[in-house]
Amino acid sequence: MIDRRTRLAWWRKLSPEIILALPDDYRAHVFAALAQEARRQFAQSRIEELEALSLKRLTRDQRICLKLLVFALGAFTFSLAPRLLAQQAGGDEFAFSIGLLGGGVACYFTQAAAAEVLTDLKLRQNTNQFRSILFSRLSPENSNGEA
Repeated sequence: MIDRRTRLAWWRKLSPEIILALPDDYRAHVFAALAQEARRQFAQSRIEELEALSLKRLTRDQRICLKLLVFALGAFTFSLAPRLLAQQAGGDEFAFSIGLLGGGVACYFTQAAAAEVLTDLKLRQNTNQFRSILFSRLSPENSNGEA
């Protein structure tokens, strides 16, 4: 008995004229099997593509560590102005702590605003891409006279 993949490979090699000359029930079986195999191959290629993407992503622990590192660097970066204000107000012993606290707050709001802007840009890009796909599929020259 021939395995399914070998049989499908043979059917793919047949010319359309030969397939159309087959009896209706057998031709329908061939078309259904070829369509199912095409869907399976598409799904398998999509799975492989998504697996490659998932390997590029950071793990949950790595993302948390990266966020903490970015937050600490941002707190140090934005701490200069609050520290200078605290020193001018006469709080020399607390100036560094107040500076870090103010820098942390500034970093938090900056990161939240940047994340919101980047999310909006990504959504806009995805929406425009989806629209272009829809318009290309719905355009009259691609519909072959069908509405």
